[in-house]
Amino acid sequence: MTNATIQSRITSLPQHSAILAGYWRDLRHFGEWWINPLLLLLVFVVIRRSMKSALPFTRAWRLPALFVAMMLCGFYLIYLFTPYEVNWHVASSFNRLLLQLWPSALLLWIFLITPERTEQSRLADSRNKRGIAAGEAADDL
Repeated sequence: MTNATIQSRITSLPQHSAILAGYWRDLRHFGEWWINPLLLLLVFVVIRRSMKSALPFTRAWRLPALFVAMMLCGFYLIYLFTPYEVNWHVASSFNRLLLQLWPSALLLWIFLITPERTEQSRLADSRNKRGIAAGEAADDL
């Protein structure tokens, strides 16, 4: 691939719009289920994070989010520089690539809804363990 070809692909608005349209189409109809699971997961995260009584959330979601974002960017670059017709390439492969990212997206979702362990929750856990141990010792008598 020559420099002129690379530059023309980078500056080609129809190429970018075709890729983004394919991303949007396949994300909206992800998995071809009757309801989009990504929407359900997003609604749950918004509700869970908006609860006033919820504990602070862990920041462990950043690494899976970075991984998913980097993979999507990598797919984008592949589609941008593909020697094939871009509409066909996106339509024939992006849904399968999303299915391969699904486990990582679920891991990201789990980290997004997991509360951070506070000092209070750690103390409660240690008290519960001591109470169970004391109860087991009493049963042995």
